[in-house]
Amino acid sequence: MNVYRLMGWCSVFLGFSIIFGALGSHALTRILSEQKLEVFNKANHYLSIQSIGILVLLLVNNTTKIQISPASIYSLLSGTLIFCISLYMVSFSEMEGLDMFRIFGMVAPAGGLLMILGWVLAARDFFKEASK
Repeated sequence: MNVYRLMGWCSVFLGFSIIFGALGSHALTRILSEQKLEVFNKANHYLSIQSIGILVLLLVNNTTKIQISPASIYSLLSGTLIFCISLYMVSFSEMEGLDMFRIFGMVAPAGGLLMILGWVLAARDFFKEASK
């Protein structure tokens, strides 16, 4: 697991969440319905929060004796991407010619489950260290 590369990607995702937040606050308010804008903002919220959380786990892994399992990190990372990208796509599904994006709403729960799994695995790693 290349910790610094993963930290770099999380930083990129945080940058994108700021850009997307600005888009959602300004440009998209004229294009998307209130409901779809809410979906867009939900995806953006999870992208930023999960990216910060993954960065914290990577810092813990790299600066303490606690070893966070790669399975935890990769579950969180893949779950976040699957969840957020699918919600971003769903948010544009009401636009002309993009109604097929609605199907991605069925993918979002898989991303959510991977995020839950990632945090459960991280908790296991912390508890394992606490019991030593």
